[in-house]
Amino acid sequence: MRKKSVFFTFLLLVTLFFAGCSKLEKRQKRIENWFSNNGKLKVVCTTSPLKDITEALGVGLIDVESLIDAGLDPHAYELVKGDGEKLDRADIIIASGLGLEHGASIEHILNTSQKVVSVGSFFKKYFKEKLIITDGELDPHIWMDVALFSEALEPICSALGEKMPQHKALLEQRKGELKARLFNLHCAIKKRLGSLPENRRYLVTAHDAFHYFTRAYLLEPGEDVSGAWKKRLVACEGLAPEGQVSFADMKSVIHFIQKYRVKVAFPESNVGRGFLVKVLEITKNQAKNRKKQGYEGIDFSVANEPLCADTMLGEEGFDYVCSMTYNTEVIYRYLSEGMHEK
Repeated sequence: MRKKSVFFTFLLLVTLFFAGCSKLEKRQKRIENWFSNNGKLKVVCTTSPLKDITEALGVGLIDVESLIDAGLDPHAYELVKGDGEKLDRADIIIASGLGLEHGASIEHILNTSQKVVSVGSFFKKYFKEKLIITDGELDPHIWMDVALFSEALEPICSALGEKMPQHKALLEQRKGELKARLFNLHCAIKKRLGSLPENRRYLVTAHDAFHYFTRAYLLEPGEDVSGAWKKRLVACEGLAPEGQVSFADMKSVIHFIQKYRVKVAFPESNVGRGFLVKVLEITKNQAKNRKKQGYEGIDFSVANEPLCADTMLGEEGFDYVCSMTYNTEVIYRYLSEGMHEK
């Protein structure tokens, strides 16, 4: 029996090894194709969401690579071997901006290269009133509001059109079609999460990446104007998930959970669950004590499925649209749990 178990374990490891090799080979082949002289415009996007909408806009006309792969934190990313060659080869570099890519090496390139198209600069010029300030800093997570993020197609389309004037009309047509598709997705998310009762539309997340999402999809009418939507979200870490979490942070999160009777906290694909688990332990202990004193406790848990915030899940074919649809369904499922029980 033991020999059979060892054999199956070995077989599983071999299967995973070759699956990993296959994925690596596909990535290597994709990069080789990107570097090839095939007559297509070479574009580097700093993040996966930017890559996905740029690729959809220029399909067949451009080769697109992302600098920061799925699973990596764009806030803390530093250039690695091979990145320099990509950036040198690129005709256009499309960056998120708004302080997202603040690793010293990548920030230097984005601030000095003439190839850079900063989506954030476009938003600061034309949509400044829609940008969110959190703790005195611009919140860079604009892709969490699909309708707002679709406006990023404007500077991208303009940059591609300047390099390929012969395809300008086609790019403009595709831009209109893509914006319509993304607006339909925006409306679908709004409808789905708007069907939750008002008292269930409160969100506890690993870090401050969901302000745009909350304002777009979890608010009550008028809260976008008054700013009252801000009460619907608390995060364990700040805009960049790289700092130390203080006792005051923990106290704030626990107070939010108790005040709004939130039953679940959501981890993220690139942020550890440690803090959330600690909050879970403290909240459960406090709930036990309250029950002993005759008060009703809160049945609080940490979701098993991580949300996509700064990064995608890294699965093949899992693009920006998939990630926003996935986030919506995970959040809806957990926030609606027990809603229809008698």
